[in-house]
Formats: sequence, structure tokens, C-alpha cells
Amino acid sequence: MDALFCPGDGQKAAGNSASATSGPSGSASEASPIESRRRFRFPKTSRLLRRSDFQRVYEQGARWNCLYFSALCRAGVENGPRIGFTVGKALGEATTRNRIRRRMREAVRLELWRLREAQGGNSWEFVFQPRKPALEVSMKRLRGEVEKVFRKCVAS
Repeated sequence: MDALFCPGDGQKAAGNSASATSGPSGSASEASPIESRRRFRFPKTSRLLRRSDFQRVYEQGARWNCLYFSALCRAGVENGPRIGFTVGKALGEATTRNRIRRRMREAVRLELWRLREAQGGNSWEFVFQPRKPALEVSMKRLRGEVEKVFRKCVAS
């Protein structure tokens, strides 16, 4: 007689691992779990999604460069901060580009609270353009560079 298949039995497939964006993460040990989730969320209202929004940042924004990405920031928006990502085809195949985009989005998500708490941090739009080294660098280093960009833009 054949054994019945139960999804919970046996080993998991090799590709089943926690994604970079699943669940809240970060170092908010003093906050309650609910406050922690609110602190590290990245809702759709905080994202740049339309082409016209990206164009406005490209035309009116200031550029900041580092080894892992280039960032354009624009001040004076009402419902900010808003963040967008562009990953060019020169960085590789779709899976590679998506992985780079996920890593950048996670680094920004974990540092976005700093921008929200900064004086005037809610009135900014950013477009991040990752470079190839963003794929291999540690998340700590990537987060540090994102934090620097946020500080520079708010201070200027």
C-alpha cells in the first residue's frame, strides 16, 4: 500500500529558506513586538511606483554615490519618505537583479525608521540604483551606507 503524502513530513526542499523580507528584524530589543513591527515596516505608501515619480526625482534630486549604490534624493514632498529602486540589466539576469533589489530593499527597510525620526526626514523621496558589489557585501555594511545617505540628505 502506498504511503500518504503529508506536507509536514520529511525534509524540506533545498530552496525553502526564510526570505530577506520575511518578518521584522533589527535591533529593537527594548520595544514590544508590535512596536518593533511598526518601526521596521515598509508599506506600499512609502514606495515610489510610478514612472512620473521616478522622473521627478531624477530631474530635481541630488545624487550621492558610494561603492554599493548611487542614490538620488529630492526634498519637499508631502507624503514622504518615499523610496524607489532601479536595477539595470547590465547587472545580470533577472534572478540576479531581483536578488540585488531584495537586498537593497531590506537594507532600506531596516534603516527607514532613522529617516522617519529625523527632523525633516518625512519630506524626502529617494531612488536607489544598486551596483554589482551590493550583491556580495554584508548586510551590515549595506545598511551603514544607506544610513549615511539618509543622514547626508537630511543634513543638507
